[in-house]
Amino acid sequence: MKYTFDNTSKKFICPNCNKKRFVRFIDLETNLYLDPIFGKCDRETNCGYFKKPCKTLAINNASTVQHNFIAQKESKIDTFHTIEQLQVSLQRYCNNNFYLFLTSIFDKESVQQTFNDYKIGTSKTWNGATIFWQIDNRNNIRAGKILLLDKLTCKRVKEPYPHITWVHSKLKLDNFNLKQCLFGLHLASNNNKIAITESEKTTVIMNLFMPEYRWLSTGSKQNFKYEILLPIKDKEIVAFPDKSEYEYWSSKANELNQLGFKIKVSDYLEKIDCETGTDLADIYLGLQQPSKTFIELTKDEEQIVNLSKKNSDILNLIE
Repeated sequence: MKYTFDNTSKKFICPNCNKKRFVRFIDLETNLYLDPIFGKCDRETNCGYFKKPCKTLAINNASTVQHNFIAQKESKIDTFHTIEQLQVSLQRYCNNNFYLFLTSIFDKESVQQTFNDYKIGTSKTWNGATIFWQIDNRNNIRAGKILLLDKLTCKRVKEPYPHITWVHSKLKLDNFNLKQCLFGLHLASNNNKIAITESEKTTVIMNLFMPEYRWLSTGSKQNFKYEILLPIKDKEIVAFPDKSEYEYWSSKANELNQLGFKIKVSDYLEKIDCETGTDLADIYLGLQQPSKTFIELTKDEEQIVNLSKKNSDILNLIE
């Protein structure tokens, strides 16, 4: 097989530095991109990532390609959190804003079971903060993302600054090599119906609304990529991007599907009149907000309301 660098101006997200400065290889016979891990980052000084498919494969203009770019940096050894670090956080839910918000809407037993399943912890970094642990399909604890959510709205607290950090940063683990995985990945092995959202809180909320799916989260739209999704490559995947992110996710899904993934991207939020950044949980939670005025419903109306909580599309069928 012969391949060469894409000589267009198109750039992709670098798998090493997450900057959109990555040039990929193209198969000269099929004119298709090779796997997203193969290519070079043009941030030669600050990144230097360079990975070829195989030393034995011929490459077009090999003498030019192999010597004009610096070699890929030596891979760091994966590091993980200890089970003790995780377990000590699985308490104090009375001081966890996310837990308090959920138990104001859902029954406490369901919320507690969801927290147990996803291994959601409480942090003392900020009063009421939540830890979303990232545990891979081999039960390695790869990361702990700390977020402060408003207990009344469940929105991220961004004032006077974004309240987000990592457990390894708070513990001052200087040699910790952060290599993320999907939030909830440890739960995916026995379920072929996978749904993916961007934020961790949306994954948790949708798991409570629609437990028939195994809900996972990328944590950011940049993490909707080959290396992060590889452990679920054999699954049927439906992705639910936030409002106005459909084109980005759909483009990435098309690339991944060429590599053997089975990803469908929902345009559900694009069809709804809502603000940019609205996510699936915002829509479902909107159906749960209590009215300030008591309205007596007929039995038929009560049945419609109950159905709409399970599938909001039902409202579109009613004139």
